[in-house]
Amino acid sequence: MIIPSYSANHLPTKVLRGLCLVLSILAIIFAAFNTFVNHIYLLAIIELFFAASSFFLYRYTGKHPFQGWHKRGYIGLIFFSIMYATLTMPLNYGVFFWAFCLPTIYYLILGLRYGIILTCFSLFTIIAAFYINASGADIDLYNKIYLNQLLNFVCGYITLSVISHAYESNKQSNENALYKLAHIDNLTGALNRRAFNNTIESLAEKKLTAFFMLLDVDHFKKVNDQYDHEMGDYVLKQIVTIMSDIAGSDNVFRYGGEEFCILLTDDKFDKPSVLEKAEAIRSTIESTSMISLDPERKVTISIGISRVHPLMDVQHDISLADANLYKAKDQGRNQVVFD
Repeated sequence: MIIPSYSANHLPTKVLRGLCLVLSILAIIFAAFNTFVNHIYLLAIIELFFAASSFFLYRYTGKHPFQGWHKRGYIGLIFFSIMYATLTMPLNYGVFFWAFCLPTIYYLILGLRYGIILTCFSLFTIIAAFYINASGADIDLYNKIYLNQLLNFVCGYITLSVISHAYESNKQSNENALYKLAHIDNLTGALNRRAFNNTIESLAEKKLTAFFMLLDVDHFKKVNDQYDHEMGDYVLKQIVTIMSDIAGSDNVFRYGGEEFCILLTDDKFDKPSVLEKAEAIRSTIESTSMISLDPERKVTISIGISRVHPLMDVQHDISLADANLYKAKDQGRNQVVFD
């Protein structure tokens, strides 16, 4: 449900736009070369089409965000162009060496999962195209020149693939670390207010509403005063663990101090199921011994619930949950209120 908001996610967009511009220029140059020097007109037409598509995508995405089909379609066009050239151009032209750019493009634009799949697929298809071209041209595949070409290509391709994979893996690890620093509460491990705000924005984009639980630890100051802050920190961690087990860790946020909140979207939950979750959290916390120095001492929470409409006044909806929370406290604490 959470969407990272830091700028690392804009890297593929910048890379793809730059790639579109550079390849559009190169495609025009090669189209002219294949027209006036090699006289391979069909390939020149394909290259002109590729150049036009590249430039259109470059201009279009300057004003509009990239969509998934933009990336998949453009990468498919690059692959098709290289494959067609490998199948039709004489092997001694070395056109298939353009496939060296594929692993880097795959990993930078599509990430690790699709990067490794498409990298392996492209290697085998380029080798197959090499053999098909050689067979059609009655070339001796055991000729040292062509064997050396193919061996150098495969070794170079694999080397670039390993480098691309290592780079992307390291980049994703760094992004995950940054994400945790920006979105995870260091003490409890719950998501923080920044993550909560991002989730609200995500709900608005998806036009979803959600049930908002606001939870507060009853008499938490007394726990800190009587047993020390280290014990208070331990209690908060235990409470987050229980909430995460019942409601899911992606839905639990530290709202501030000893206050926490939970967001449950209405496409998966209704009012009875939300009340059931809230009661399960409340009763589990009440029945769990959290203070080792005083096992009989019960820790309880009060919960106020409202429905959040991200496309409307979110703060008003949150204030309703806050009002229900105070009502739960006024009525004796250790209870759930959803009016």
